[in-house]
Amino acid sequence: QTTSASSATGNPAVTVPNGANAIFIVSMFGGGGGGFKGQAYTKAGGESAGAGGGGGAGRLGQYFTVTGDQLSVVIGAGGAAGVDDTENNTDGTQFNHAGSAGNGGDTTIIVFGGATNNNITAGGGGGASAAGGFARGPLRSNTAGSAGGIGSTAFTQVTSGTTTSGVSVSAGSAGSGDVGGNAGNCGGDNCRIDGSAGGDSFNDNGAGGTGGSSSGNGTAGTAGAAPGGGGAGGSAQLNNGGGSAGGAGGAGSISYQFVRIV
Repeated sequence: QTTSASSATGNPAVTVPNGANAIFIVSMFGGGGGGFKGQAYTKAGGESAGAGGGGGAGRLGQYFTVTGDQLSVVIGAGGAAGVDDTENNTDGTQFNHAGSAGNGGDTTIIVFGGATNNNITAGGGGGASAAGGFARGPLRSNTAGSAGGIGSTAFTQVTSGTTTSGVSVSAGSAGSGDVGGNAGNCGGDNCRIDGSAGGDSFNDNGAGGTGGSSSGNGTAGTAGAAPGGGGAGGSAQLNNGGGSAGGAGGAGSISYQFVRIV
């Protein structure tokens, strides 16, 4: 009636065991959003730091009623780091310094064949992005990745009682991750600006990446830590005249077990 905790990998199909009437979410996190690269310009009057990706939402220690169902578990991937689209301007002389990093994937438990809200979800963080920048100006605008959120669910949460193993049931906790950082732009040609940090996942379980350094040849923004940390943004301007890469978001995760509550 009570199973051992399972830390799922891949996207497995799971059948609720006979005798179990609830699923216990030990921990559940969405993937972190990707960070965006830093950008240097040609006499645009400044340089741009890459914004950080958002942290994934999480659930800890929650119980939900399930009876006789077959479930699908989907684990959210971390979002890819963002790079420029590098589209030519209409006159063919400038590159557009704009684009988006990947969003972190949702980590979800779904009832097969059920409606859209027949799931339990920890949402992935948003990827950072940039828009409106061109090589000789204007400077681009930078947008941090949004925080992953907790969606509504048709599952009934159980907040009291005792399992057949003698464990007292409680409400647990759930919440959003953190928004990614956004250091913006620095003023003056060849100014230096470090990249922005990624957002942490819920309850600081997965740390956001560290923004890239603009010192000397610079460093790239680092990836967010699993579970669900947002990737960091890259820096500018470096000794080579460019900007450094952003980091990918950390992967989501889930650990759960089936229980019987009496």
